[in-house]
This record gives sequence, C-alpha cells and structure tokens, in this order.
Amino acid sequence: MSETGTANRAPHTGHDLRRSLGFRDLVVYGLLFIAPMAPVGVFGTLDAKSHGAVALVYVVATVAMAFTAFSYAQMVRVVPRAGSVYAYARVALGRDAGFVAGWMAMLDYLLIPAVAYLFSGIAMNALVPEVSRWVWTALAVVVTTLLNLWGVRAAARVGFLVLAMEIVVLLVFVVSAVVVLARDGAERGWLSPLSGDGTQGAFALTAVIGAVSVAVLSYLGFDAIASFAEEVTGGSEKVARAVLFCLALAGVLFVAQTYLVALLEPVTSAELAADPGKQGAAFYDAVDTSVGTWLHDLVAVSKAIGAAFAALAGQAAAGRLLFAMGRDRRLPKALARTDAGVPRVALLCAAVITLVAAVWAARRDDGMDHLVSVVDIGALTAFTLLHASVVSWFAVRRAGGPVSWWRHVAMPVTGAAITIAVIVEASGAAQVVGAVWFVVGVAVLVGSEVGRAPTGEAPSPPRGHATGSAAHASVSVPEVTLTGMAVNTSAESPIPVGEVSRLIGGWIDRLGAVWVEGQITQLSRRPGAGVVFLTLRDPSYDISVSVTCYRQVFDAVADVVSEGARVVVLAKPEWYAPRGQLSLRAAEIRPVGVGELLARLEQLKKALAAEGLFAAERKKPLPFLPQLIGLVCGRASAAERDVLENARHRWPAVRFEVRNVPVQGVHAVPQVVQAVKELDEIDAVDVIIVARGGGSVEDLLPFSDEQLVRTVADCRTPVVSAIGHEPDTPLLDYVADLRASTPTDAAKKVVPDVGEEFERVRMLRDRARRCVEGFIEREERGLAHALARPSIEDPHRMIDERADHVASLVDRTRRCLGHHLDRAESELTHTHARVVALSPAATLKRGYAVLQKAGGHVVRDPEEVTGGEVLRARVSEGEFSVRVDS
Repeated sequence: MSETGTANRAPHTGHDLRRSLGFRDLVVYGLLFIAPMAPVGVFGTLDAKSHGAVALVYVVATVAMAFTAFSYAQMVRVVPRAGSVYAYARVALGRDAGFVAGWMAMLDYLLIPAVAYLFSGIAMNALVPEVSRWVWTALAVVVTTLLNLWGVRAAARVGFLVLAMEIVVLLVFVVSAVVVLARDGAERGWLSPLSGDGTQGAFALTAVIGAVSVAVLSYLGFDAIASFAEEVTGGSEKVARAVLFCLALAGVLFVAQTYLVALLEPVTSAELAADPGKQGAAFYDAVDTSVGTWLHDLVAVSKAIGAAFAALAGQAAAGRLLFAMGRDRRLPKALARTDAGVPRVALLCAAVITLVAAVWAARRDDGMDHLVSVVDIGALTAFTLLHASVVSWFAVRRAGGPVSWWRHVAMPVTGAAITIAVIVEASGAAQVVGAVWFVVGVAVLVGSEVGRAPTGEAPSPPRGHATGSAAHASVSVPEVTLTGMAVNTSAESPIPVGEVSRLIGGWIDRLGAVWVEGQITQLSRRPGAGVVFLTLRDPSYDISVSVTCYRQVFDAVADVVSEGARVVVLAKPEWYAPRGQLSLRAAEIRPVGVGELLARLEQLKKALAAEGLFAAERKKPLPFLPQLIGLVCGRASAAERDVLENARHRWPAVRFEVRNVPVQGVHAVPQVVQAVKELDEIDAVDVIIVARGGGSVEDLLPFSDEQLVRTVADCRTPVVSAIGHEPDTPLLDYVADLRASTPTDAAKKVVPDVGEEFERVRMLRDRARRCVEGFIEREERGLAHALARPSIEDPHRMIDERADHVASLVDRTRRCLGHHLDRAESELTHTHARVVALSPAATLKRGYAVLQKAGGHVVRDPEEVTGGEVLRARVSEGEFSVRVDS
C-alpha cells in the first residue's frame, strides 16, 4: 500500500515527508527503539561493573538522560525538522557543527539497529539452533526494512502490537518475580540493587559511573523521536512531550526489572566479574533458576521479536537523518528523494549498512562486543553538541525569546557535563573508534566544502507550520558568512544590505520552475496593469506564498478562476531585491476541475480505507441521551440553527458546546481540526457533531481533507458527520461514527424525542403492568386449583381414611400373629410329647433297668461282667445293687 497525500494536495514527491504520525505513534517508535526489556542483554555486564548496584545504575542513567531529553524538547519546538540533533546544531552552531553532530549521531543510528538485529538473531538461534544466527539476523533486517518502506504509519501500527506484547511479557515477569520473592525470599539483600552486594568491596561511585556509560545504551532511542518532527500532525509540541514521556517510562521500567532480577540473581557480582562468559546470559539464568524455564523461553521470544522491531524504529530514524543531511546537500542529494512521503532511498541505504554490520557481527563470536563498544560514543558526542545548541540558540543568540537561565543554561550545561563524563569513563576501544569516526567525518566535511559549487547549498525549510516567535525561529538558519555566494565577510568588512539582496536574488534566479497546487486567497487585478498579484495558500496548513503573473497568463483562465478557486501553477521562485521579498512568478495557471478533484478524492478514499480508517469495528456507539453535545459549524449558519432548534425541540434539557469556524475556504481545515480536538479533550462532551449546509463539491472539499479525516479517526468521542444534503458524501462521512444526511437529521439521530420517549415509557409501563397483572392472575388460578384439591380442602378426610386402613392392618396383623402362636403352641406340645415318649425315663417306667459298673460304665454286653461283681441297677423309681452269680 502506498501512502498518498491529502485530497487537496498533490501526492508527495521530491523532498517532502508526509505528516501522518500522532502522539501515540511517536511513543510507540520511541519505546520500540528503547525496548522495554533492553536491560535483558546487558544486565550481567552492569551487575559486574557496578559491584551489584545495577538498579542504581539505571536511576543515575535516567537522571543523566533527562537533561538530554529536556534539551531535545527545547530544540524540537523551535526547529521542527527531520534530522534531529543534526538540524539543531546546524541552526544554532552553524553548518559545520551541524554536520559533525549528524555524522556522530549517524554512528549511533546505524549501529544501534545492528546491535538490536544481532540481539534478535542470537535469541532466535537459541530457540532454533538449526538455523544460523546470521540468517535470523538478515531475515529480521529484511522484514523490518519492508515495513519501513511501506510507510511510517503502517510500521507504527505493527510496532504497536509488538510493543504491547513486550509490555505483557514484562508484566508477567514482574508478577512472577514478586510471587517468587514473597514465597522464597531474595538471594541478595533487599537494598543491594541500590547499594551493591558487597562481594567486590564497599560501594564505589566510580564503578556505578563506569556502568552508566554502558547503561545509556538502553536509553538510546528516545532521541530518535525527534527525527520524525516533519511527519507528526499537530505541531512539534507532541514531539517534545513524547521525548520526555518515553524517557520517564523507560526509566521506571528499567529500574523495576533490574531491581527484581538482582534480588533473584543467585550468582554474585564478583562471580560475574570473574567469568565474563556468564554475563550475557545472567538475566535469563536468574529467571530460569528462580521462576522456571517457561518464563525464560517467553522472555527470549519477546526479546527476539522486540529487538527486531527496536531495530525497525532505529532504521527509520537513521533514514530520516540521512534524508535530512542529503536534503541539505551535506551527503549525496539522492538520499533526499521521497516516494509518497517516505524517504525510501535513505531507508535502503541505512538498511544496507545495518545489514552488513549486523551480519558481520553475527558471524563472529566477539561481534556483539565490537558493536556495543562503539555505539555510545557517537550518541554521547551528538548529545553534547545538542546541549551546546540549546545554550547557543537561546542564551547566546537569544533567538528563542526571553532567556531562562535555568532551562537554557543550567540544564544544558549540566547535561553536557554528564555526557562528557560518561565519554571519559567509556572504554578505550570505544574512544578510539569514536575519534576515528570523527576524523573521517571531518575529512568528508572538508572534501564536501572543496567540491561544493560556487552557488552553495540550497537549504530547504521544512514543510509544516509553527506559531508565534518559534515559527520565525524554526525557519531562520543564520549563517556567519555567505561563502555559498563567493563572498567573504567579517565584522570589520561587512557588505551592504543591497549587495546581500542582490546576491540572494542571483542565487534564487538559478532555481528551476516547479508545479505548485493551492487555493487562491487574494486576487488583485488593477485596471490597465500588466501584472496580476495573487496569494496561493495551502488549505491544510497556515502557509501561503505570493504569486505574480503577466496579465495574459491570468486572462487565459480568468473566466473559471476567482478567489477561493483551487489551481495548479507552474512557477519559478523570484526575488524582489528592493524589498527583500520572495515570490513565485507564474508561467501557467490551470484550474483544478471537479472531475480531477473527485478522482483525487477517490484515490485518497481508497488509501484511507486500506488503512482501516473506515472499518465498521472502529466506529463508536452514540450515547442514548447525551448531556453535552459538541457542535462544530459556521457562525450564525442555517446548519447551527437547525441542529440547535431541532435538538432542543426534541429534548429541551440538552446542552451544547458550540465552536463556530469557517466551513469553506482556506481557513476551514485548520480551524475545524482545532475545534474537533478542543471538543474531544472536554470530558463532559458526549458526542461531537460536525455540521454544514449544502454546497458545491469545492465548497465541501475541506471535509474531505486527510488531516481532518485522521483527526476524527483519532477522536475518543463519537463524531457525527452532517455535511450538505443526502447526495453529498465527503470523506468525513466514512470515518465518522455516524453519518447524518442533513444537520436536521443529525439532531434527530443524536437526541431522542422527549414525546416519543414519554410514549415509549407509557407503553413500557402498560406492558409491565399487563405482565404483572397476568402473572398475578396465573398465580391466583394456580392457588385456587391447589386449594380445590381434596387434600387441601378436607385434610382430616385423608387422615381418617388412612386411620381405618391402619386399624384394618393392625387387626389383620393381630389375627395372623394369633394363628402363628396357636400353630407354634400345638407343634411345641406334640414335640414335647414325642420327646417325653422317647426319653430314657419313659423307657425305665415301662420296666426296664440300666446296669452300671462301679465306675458308672453302662453294661451292654454280658462279656463285660464277671462273676461276683457288684453292679448298680437304675430303674424308674430309683436304683439298687446286684451281684453277678456267674
């Protein structure tokens, strides 16, 4: 997908960047470049260097970088240009100092992505060792380069998803670490991450400062936000706030995670210092040992993906730096070419350099050490020149208004002192590489000056707008000499103003013609004059330029061109020396026809739809009964009257917050955008209506402007579009949360009718009453039916029936039991008779006797007795003795 310009502007070509980034996009790019889990790779190194006070290292580093962030915020407000510190130093310190700043920053912007790509390759190789880490590294370079070439907006959206993943993983780690610490306790003292673990001796501030020189690597990236100054919507104040916000958030994240890991780390700082091989994996080992392998793998995957997209942001920033230096002809001019607002040539150049450095390092065991050792020097040198730029611009030149000695002197001087101290504490190898890179830059600078044409460079001011004194400061680039015009000057031998004006005119006369599109805001045709004067304005921005043309050129289109018309002009820059005024001399004027406008609108509509701005899932529902409605409309217009009268007629209690703005013409777009933003920032506003009556296609064109469409898309408050009549469909209708055919229709759709609502309430009450009454009737019938049952009507009857049944059963039981007892008694009598009849006593009663020996033995056989033996005879009535005769 290619990114296109606005409907009222020709597609971006030449040397312009496209404004499409908001505050969230800047924060995403900054945090991506910084990487929320940046300390993962350097934790072991910092722990060893700082004697265990790793959390304190990040506290000091955050404070140190805060001075630099503050200086960025100061300069981006007055020099909202791509190139970041290069542009600031060039404006405040001169062209040569600007080149040096950009050259040193280039070392940072080109190598940091290489380091990040290498981190990604190492992490992926650890997960999939079958694929070499240089292959993973190259693949990451290719994927992120394609995203950057796609466009800064698309890359920011993908980056937002990756950033969200990193934040989630970081939260999982924090929660897991807290749980482990609460359950098992800390491996080190609770204050050791701030004071040291004591294994390498007492606390040493020099060790902490030495570690800070490495820790600043984790922060490098917040400065890259400033390189997108020409691509942000809404002014450079967003860039300043994004820089400070990213640094503060990164500092909190870094301190929190290093503090927790230091408490979980079972290996002392002395052991890490003694065995450098353990330093790179110290973070992972601590997580693996304390929490589990699952978190180790999760952090590794997050680090692999996050590092690649950190490199994406760094590569984008490097491309903007190369673009800015190419645009100012400090590097080859081809780098300043843009395609659909994307500096693709500069991005490809940065990608190639980064790819070579990253793959080279990935194929060497010590590649990471070589890259990391030289990255900081370039950034810190550029930061030092940044602080010097603040002092020079505000305090020395006093170009930024009243001087604040705290903001414009004390803060930047302190920041410069800190960066210089960190450079001094850096490794010797890093200092040598930085010095060599500086010498090469000076050689390139000298060579470019020698080979520069006598006409000098043609600085191109940024496309955009600013307000107040800062606006003038941001486009004024003071130079000490006019060497580009072959004039040598000094305080003792200045040249007259007239000569300077003549030289400027000669320089501008050598510039070529250009096709320009805009809207005519002022038109002066004096009778008899041979020249026509007009002012051409960019409807999307508060920028205009004077145009002159011969009468015959304008007469060719006089019938179709008037004030407010949109035209395309072939013009050449012209300098009017007596007044020192720049204008455009038009050679041809072409009106922009309705058909061409509609074609451009259709092209823009497709591009915005491809971005998903018109998707139904993005649309927010309107509140049922808004208490406060924001209304953007023309002053004393019929649209305002229709909305207010119809809304109050339908719901008298509704309140409005009205913003009266121009709804057509050159001032419409910026004022409508500003009004929508103001209403969106008011928490009490429940819905915003943008209303305008009918008109021609040209009259309704401001409501198809890309800037307005994107502003409405970013609103958190639901927006209703009520532009024109039913057939009119500006692009605002597609992005709005609700489209109304007319302003009257908008009032009807946003506010309910009080009469209808009362009727609806009455109907609902009747329905509720009928439902309750029906329920009561059903329950009454059920209760009556239940009461009619015999068991409820005469409960004693059932008891009596059951009592008779029980009595019958008792009687039956009694009879059965009596029969059983009688039969048992009879059987017992018979059995007793049989037992008695069969008993030995009965036998004795029949005359029988039992003979027993003296021992009681019963005689059963005559052979058992002998003659003369005395036996005892038992009979029925007793016993007696007998003697055996023979």
